[in-house]
Amino acid sequence: MSKNSKLLASFQTRAFRNGGYSLLITAAVVAIAILINALLPMLPPSLIKPSISPYDYYSLTNVTKE
Repeated sequence: MSKNSKLLASFQTRAFRNGGYSLLITAAVVAIAILINALLPMLPPSLIKPSISPYDYYSLTNVTKE
């Protein structure tokens, strides 16, 4: 076998394919996380505002945040 055919054969192994699939899945998860982080500030504050109870008995005030 020549040097080039050994190199080509190494790209056709099961380990290389599995590594490629892992790389694609990782890239997709990272892209989704970036997209969510980019779109989250566009939501209205009422959806993002932290609330500890449904009736706002215990809410975060400016003094608490400081």
